[in-house]
Amino acid sequence: MPRVLRGLALKATGMSGAEVEFLVREVRQKARREGRSITYADIEGALADRGPARSTELQVRLATHEAGHAIVQIYLGLGSISQIIINGVEGSAHVAGFIDSSEVISEENLTDLLIVTLVGRAAEQEFCGSASGGSGGSERSDLATATRLAFNMEMTLGFGSDQPLLFRNVDDPFSLIALNPKVADRVHGRLETAYGSARKIVLHNQNAIKYLAACLLVEETLEGPSLQSVVDKVRQCMSSGS
Repeated sequence: MPRVLRGLALKATGMSGAEVEFLVREVRQKARREGRSITYADIEGALADRGPARSTELQVRLATHEAGHAIVQIYLGLGSISQIIINGVEGSAHVAGFIDSSEVISEENLTDLLIVTLVGRAAEQEFCGSASGGSGGSERSDLATATRLAFNMEMTLGFGSDQPLLFRNVDDPFSLIALNPKVADRVHGRLETAYGSARKIVLHNQNAIKYLAACLLVEETLEGPSLQSVVDKVRQCMSSGS
């Protein structure tokens, strides 16, 4: 698929076929009224109008946040990255890829996964001066994901500091954490350690993060050859320390 069409397809992610057809029909009718043919820019503009308006500050935060995730995943050698996007459906942002679960079995590797999950927040803290609430707020958020993983390390995977041989089958770990201060302390201790490591890695790779964030602000979506080109440059920044 040509790059321009791929870009449009990404911006339309989450729309049904009927919604896409309706949008294109409206754009075509508008172009006809203006006595011209429909263009790529017409469709891109219509898709952009669907999303929420975002300030420059928010765009920078999103780019910095996702750059942090990607850089530390590369730094720690955790799987592969297939796409980084900061302007997805309804303004969503994410790093897409694959982390081989067979490689994430030891306490050390699970801690690396905690670091990757929390590093978006750490990158915001270092480069934007504060962390926003975007890392939390839902059970699919970074903080929720990291908390659930840290809880499992303590309670179900045999890495806990208290009675590690016990397996506790808990349907709602968040409620147990809220009601049990001792469990909360142990889980939060893991999160604090991982977050501290995330901030150190961010500082060590700050030029790589700045470079990737700048690319995201321009491109909004990185994948395929363009992503590979940027990742190659990121690796150069890491190896040279510049």
